[in-house]
Amino acid sequence: MVILFFAALVVALGLAAAIRFRLVAQQRLRVSAVAADARRWYERLGAEVGSLDDDGTAAVRQALSDASERYVAAGSGLGSARTEQDFLLARRTALEGLYCARTARTALGLDPGPELPSLHDDAPLLPGPTDGGRPTAGTWGGQLAHNPLATGAAGLGIGLLAGEFLSGRSGGWGEDFDGGGDGGGLGGDW
Repeated sequence: MVILFFAALVVALGLAAAIRFRLVAQQRLRVSAVAADARRWYERLGAEVGSLDDDGTAAVRQALSDASERYVAAGSGLGSARTEQDFLLARRTALEGLYCARTARTALGLDPGPELPSLHDDAPLLPGPTDGGRPTAGTWGGQLAHNPLATGAAGLGIGLLAGEFLSGRSGGWGEDFDGGGDGGGLGGDW
C-alpha cells in the first residue's frame, strides 16, 4: 500500500514537472516571438528616421522629432526588455514612431508607405485560436491547460493519491507508523 502511494506520488511529481517544463517552454517561445516582432518594427522605424529629411516646415520637423524620440525610446525599451509585456511596450513605441514618420512622409508629399498595424492591436502573432485575427485570451496555441490528455492524467494522479488517503483505514496513520495503533503519532482516533 505504501509502495503504491509512493509510486503514485512519483508519477504525480513527474507529471507536474513535465507540465511546468512545457509551460516555461511555451512562455519562452511567446517572448521570443514578441521580441522578434518588436525588433522588426524598431528596425523599420530606424530606416524611416534615417532616410527622411526635414524640409523646414513645422509639421515635418515636429513629425520627424517625434519619430526620432520614439526610435530612441523603443531602442532603450528593447535593450532592457525581459518580459513579453516589455517587448510589447517597445513594439508599441516603435509603431508610434512609424505613425509619426508616416505623417512626415505625407507632409513631404511622399507615399506614406505600407499600412501599419493598429496601435490597439498589440497581441503577438502566435499560433492558436483567433477571434477576428486576434489570439483568443488564454488560448496560446494549445496550452497544456486546454489539453484533455494532460488534464485527464493530472486528474488520474490526484485521484490515485486521494484514494490512498481515503481508502477506509480505520486507525489512520498511527497503525502503520507507530507500531501498535495506540493512537499516538499522526493517527489515532480521528
